[in-house]
Amino acid sequence: MLFRSSMIGGNFSGLPVMTFSSGYYFTKNLSTELSLSQIVGNFSSQRLIGLNLLQQPFPDWKISPYFSLGTGVISRTVKSTLSQIKDRTDYLANVSVGIKMYLTRRFILRADLKKHIIFQSRNKNEEVTSWQVGFAFFF
Repeated sequence: MLFRSSMIGGNFSGLPVMTFSSGYYFTKNLSTELSLSQIVGNFSSQRLIGLNLLQQPFPDWKISPYFSLGTGVISRTVKSTLSQIKDRTDYLANVSVGIKMYLTRRFILRADLKKHIIFQSRNKNEEVTSWQVGFAFFF
């Protein structure tokens, strides 16, 4: 079981988010994950590409906690021509805590809470909290 894919959905600062991710396990405790998220709002849509390092201290437990640290790029596209905000791309960093519940050997339920810091091109960074729940499988 070296590779994992997941589809999870949730809330990104009050907006719906769907994320597809794929990961590679270096060891039973340490993995990396590449993710693509789509965040849809009334006036803008956002696409987030992230790279995370996950640490799972107790991988043999049926319900196992994990922690992650990551970075990424968020691209925002404004839908309305009335808005003064322009389309922009910013970098971000995140930290998260979550749990994995093994339903079968290759199928898991996953939930996480993530804190993002978006390094905006303006002089003020933005802090965003997100949560997501979904399923993952190994192959």
